[in-house]
Amino acid sequence: FLNPTDIGGRYSALSYFGLVPAGLIGVDLHQLWNYAKQVDVDGAVGFGEQLATYALTGYDKLTLLVSSKLSALGYWIEQLIAESLGKQGKGIVPIEGERITEPSYYNKQDRVFVYIRFDDELDNQVRNIEKSGLLVIKIELNDIYYLGREFFRWEIATAISGAMMRLNPFDEPNVTESKLMTGEFLADFPKDGKLPEETLAFETEQIKIYINPSCSETAAGSMSGWVEKFLGQAKLGIDYIAVLAYIPEVKGILQSIQMAVRDRFKIATTVGYGPRYLHSTGQLHKGGLNNGVFLMVTVDDLEDIEIPCVSYSFSKLKMAQAFGDLRALCRKDRRVARVHISGDLSQGLEKLKGMIET
Repeated sequence: FLNPTDIGGRYSALSYFGLVPAGLIGVDLHQLWNYAKQVDVDGAVGFGEQLATYALTGYDKLTLLVSSKLSALGYWIEQLIAESLGKQGKGIVPIEGERITEPSYYNKQDRVFVYIRFDDELDNQVRNIEKSGLLVIKIELNDIYYLGREFFRWEIATAISGAMMRLNPFDEPNVTESKLMTGEFLADFPKDGKLPEETLAFETEQIKIYINPSCSETAAGSMSGWVEKFLGQAKLGIDYIAVLAYIPEVKGILQSIQMAVRDRFKIATTVGYGPRYLHSTGQLHKGGLNNGVFLMVTVDDLEDIEIPCVSYSFSKLKMAQAFGDLRALCRKDRRVARVHISGDLSQGLEKLKGMIET
């Protein structure tokens, strides 16, 4: 199968890149494609215009409410929106995986919700959000194969949003920055576990906090007080907070940290696993509006594997990617700090969560 070379990865769900793996796991490709062809093109264009209009008037936190049976769809939409539209100092911030809660925890100045409904699981909670006056767009899926239609709808809408926002939705100019810096760190890896420009601000037996004075709050007071002050600089109705986690997947605890941040500060909060997010929200972080507050979490790896034919291991590669993105964020004048956890990861994350909730 020879795929057209001009289809970017995030737009490739209905190309051979998406369809061949789908066919191999037993998806009925004829049915999927038939639903894709039924997309309401005019409706998709209108959807894109709607998203762009909201974003250009300040409602740029696109919060995805997805029925649990379709939850993985949120990851794809997150990448499509963030990487396509987060550039030239503009963007839409997709909020994926944020557990639904009472309307009082959401800010009416910057939130717009898209409810992708497959069953009635979230109906009551979404109804409460609507009654509170928050903006909600509903998309109904009555059949799993309606996903074909949704892929096409979101791709058209994203392209239209990009045109309305006067940017190119098909490139990712800032992704390369972190890649280049990763290469530099692989060639000359920091010997003491931190960037030359980082300062160790706080240290306990298990947690260290590193800051760069040029893009972080000055270290003062207690560790928990500093965490509160750093995250608390996010402005209601304008900013968002992003947790960038270069750790093994522990979604339950990480999602609870996401909820703790949102509930404590009433700010839209995202979570991304590194290095995956570099090809998803990473473009938005560096190319979009300077309205993010970034808390990077790194960890001592308990296990490591050497990579054949190169001079570094997987652990070293991962940390080089973290350092590369950290430096790229700082050079874009983003507000960023790093938490490093040693020993028991779950215990360290629980301690971090406790500091946020205090």
